[in-house]
Amino acid sequence: MNGPALLDQTKKRVTAPLDDIVLAAQAGSAAAFAELYSTYSRRLFQTILPLQEIHTMRRKRFRRHFSASMWRLKHLKVNRKYTLG
Repeated sequence: MNGPALLDQTKKRVTAPLDDIVLAAQAGSAAAFAELYSTYSRRLFQTILPLQEIHTMRRKRFRRHFSASMWRLKHLKVNRKYTLG
C-alpha cells in the first residue's frame, strides 16, 4: 500500500485510501475485498435490483405481446377480396 493504514477504533476495521484498497483487492486480498463489499454492496444492490425488476417486467411484457401476436397470426382470417394477385 502507498500510505499507512489507520486503525479506526470505533468500527474495528482498517481504513486506507480507496485506491490502495482497490489495488489490494485486485491483488487478491480478501480483507480488502471485504472492505469494498461492506462499503459499497448496499448501494450497488439498490441500483441493480430495480434495473433487474425493469428487465423482468419488459421480458414478461414482450412474451405476452409476442404470444398474442402469434395467436392473432394463427387465427387470422384472410379476406380474399383485398389480397394481391
